Amino acid sequence: MSGAIAILAFHQGYQPLGDSILLSAIVAGIPLYLLFVMLAILRQPAWLSALTAMLSAAILAALVWKMPLGLDVSATTEGMANGLWPISWIVLNAVFFHNLTIASGDFDVIRRSLTRLTGDRRVQALLVAFCFGALMEGIAGFGAPVAIS
Repeated sequence: MSGAIAILAFHQGYQPLGDSILLSAIVAGIPLYLLFVMLAILRQPAWLSALTAMLSAAILAALVWKMPLGLDVSATTEGMANGLWPISWIVLNAVFFHNLTIASGDFDVIRRSLTRLTGDRRVQALLVAFCFGALMEGIAGFGAPVAIS
């Protein structure tokens, strides 16, 4: 069949390890366990912990769940893109918003308002972390600022 497009079909088994759903669930959680251990116990950087967890998930998909390599690579790439796109968009909007407030002179208004609320730098840092993070989420258009803060 010349010119035909090959469609890769992959049927995921939910109990790949000896018909034990418990063992399969434990093995499926290995990337998360690895992420938590690397972050909380080993105190590794977040980027290294996330990369290691992603690679372990891809390896488990190929070895345990017998996912074809092409699908494994494409699913991993799509997952990375779906994770990086919203973060990059929020950062871009934060930079744009910051530049806009500086150019318009409204950043001084925000600064004065913040110092009027409290003189304690620690409380100001908490206000910026929670409230400004929610503002950035809202400006970026992802609709979850209250849930995140």
